[in-house]
Amino acid sequence: MENVTHTLLGAALAQTGLKRVTPLASSTLFLSANIPDIDIVSLAFGRFAYIEWHRGITHSLFGFPVVAILLGAAIHYVSKVLWRRGRIEAPGRLLPLTLLSLIGTATHPLLDFTNAYGWRPFLPWTSDWHYIDLTFVLDPWIWLGLGGALFLSTAVTDRQIAYWLAGGIVAGTLIVLSHVSLSIKVIWVLVALSLLAMRLKWGSVDERSARLLNLAAIGAMLVYIAALAALQSVALFRAAEVAQVAVAANEQIVEVNALPIEANPFTWRAVIVTESAFHVGDVEINDRMGGHSQLTRYPRLTGDVASFEAALTAKDVRTFLRFARFPVARVFEKSDGQREVEIEDIRFGVVSNAFRIRVKLDRDLKPIEVL
Repeated sequence: MENVTHTLLGAALAQTGLKRVTPLASSTLFLSANIPDIDIVSLAFGRFAYIEWHRGITHSLFGFPVVAILLGAAIHYVSKVLWRRGRIEAPGRLLPLTLLSLIGTATHPLLDFTNAYGWRPFLPWTSDWHYIDLTFVLDPWIWLGLGGALFLSTAVTDRQIAYWLAGGIVAGTLIVLSHVSLSIKVIWVLVALSLLAMRLKWGSVDERSARLLNLAAIGAMLVYIAALAALQSVALFRAAEVAQVAVAANEQIVEVNALPIEANPFTWRAVIVTESAFHVGDVEINDRMGGHSQLTRYPRLTGDVASFEAALTAKDVRTFLRFARFPVARVFEKSDGQREVEIEDIRFGVVSNAFRIRVKLDRDLKPIEVL
């Protein structure tokens, strides 16, 4: 998931009463919910280094506890410094800070696991990716649930209301500009406006109500994810039905997938895997006859095999293919005799896909540039 969701969950956990466990408890939950993404520093070494290292060791079952313990110790040290300088009334206690850090950090890979980007839980022993494909990487309904509870329980002053309102406007703008249907946009905006009206009419909630409200929001998020699992099972059945009609009889189906799309839990992206191609299209779970579902066929390789194999000698290509789940390769021949191999992971879209790599080959099929 993106960091807004991680941050909202960390903040909601703090509001359940955990913020009173020890000084700096809220800060610990806020930071720990995001700390596995410290691997973003790999961007300094290029986008393929980022692909190689993101959701890596700091997210794994071995790595995230280590990161959490180090973070808890660091916050404990900082709290003692702040206490000596008179900035806080008491230093944070090491054991509670460490436990809170473990809780917050654990939520990060578990949330990440729910979307199609995947998770490598068993690093450093194996780098295999695992997926459950339930949530889109940016889920506005989770924003609305967690964010709404936090807004009602933390927006006390006019300035705080203004900050939340600014965040809501940004989120609402993203929803309105997205590719989801008009009805979904209207529902999201109406619910957000209802939360604002509730806050302006009744004021902020007391501490006990805030705890219950945020517990309910976290519980609702878990129920929502469970509901997505149920809807996905229906989508997989619909995808298999469509595949039986859309995929040629001479192609053997080896895998059927249903991936989430943004903001709409009733439409899923089917990816039907055969030995030679990927068949991609949207399926609606209430489309019993599959009449509105069409699959587009993307051959695994278009062009000569020798050029593709030559592209594999480039290190960045091998890095990309270790990450790619549904890689489609195309070979283009240029007028000067050179060739270009383009590979994209079509799980992230087939129109404007940032997850692609291009390799330019000379006439001797040697890589001369990787883009």
